Amino acid sequence: MKGTARPALTNMLYQLIDDGLLERTTDERPVLRLTDASREVLRGNRSVRLLQPKTKVKKLASTKNLGKRRRWFVRNPAQFAPPTPPTNAACRRTSFQ
Repeated sequence: MKGTARPALTNMLYQLIDDGLLERTTDERPVLRLTDASREVLRGNRSVRLLQPKTKVKKLASTKNLGKRRRWFVRNPAQFAPPTPPTNAACRRTSFQ
């Protein structure tokens, strides 16, 4: 618990309160108290599962220069060029007389 961040600990406590394993007093200075359900957990008669909060994932590389990097992998740029449109001679209709 020493290396656990404060928001993660707060999240765990709220989960225990929501599950009825802890209760919080409504005094001027709130206190957490064990409930009958939490005593069952301490005796080993009941198990507890807590959800782990989401953590932020660090980006590995900047996507800013991704287009420039991809150019190095294209071996033949003509291979990826758009097709050329047909010439007018190929599109002319043959007239029948």
